[in-house]
Amino acid sequence: MRNRIACGRLRKLTVGVAVSIVLSAGALGSVAAVGSTPTDNTAAFANVASLATTMQQTLQTGSWLTMDTNRHALAEAVAPFVGVAPWELVDAWAVADPRRQTVVYTALAQISHPYVSLGDRPDVGFDCSGLTQYSWASAGVSLEHQSEAQIGQGHTRTFPSALPGDLLHYPGHIGLFLGAGRAIVHAVNHETGLAIGIANERTTTVVAPIE
Repeated sequence: MRNRIACGRLRKLTVGVAVSIVLSAGALGSVAAVGSTPTDNTAAFANVASLATTMQQTLQTGSWLTMDTNRHALAEAVAPFVGVAPWELVDAWAVADPRRQTVVYTALAQISHPYVSLGDRPDVGFDCSGLTQYSWASAGVSLEHQSEAQIGQGHTRTFPSALPGDLLHYPGHIGLFLGAGRAIVHAVNHETGLAIGIANERTTTVVAPIE
């Protein structure tokens, strides 16, 4: 029942769909452990959020030399959680449209905030579609606050053609592609909170809100 609320504004569910939603957090991916307990990840996630906030500011100021250094630092912090080498993230972010960079850095900057049902603001917290909505709004793109509705607002892609910031969807749950491998950032549930991890190869759909 927890994930029925956790994954967006879903009001009416059949028994079959409810079962899919219970599985959705695992379907999109679990968080790779840095240490043996959730507490160990808290400090690492706070570091990612801080570095991502710095990247947001650097992107806005256009300081390219500083941006390269900060991009590498953020990639080094994210890579252990998502099963890719830091340079893969660096390369993906370096060539991404500035709007897509904004989306990725905005989402990563939020992982120090809590999971909140129906949440869509940093001062409150986020659910899965609230995080994707907020992150894309930072780039000037409006999305509905509901996971199923969001996938109808873009163009379906395959993973080989996916770009940073694309939506990764499983019935009842949604996250953001980080640009390499199957790396994602998403609001999982009350226990896990906002996290970075790896999307399961068999259970996601990729949708691009912009071309």
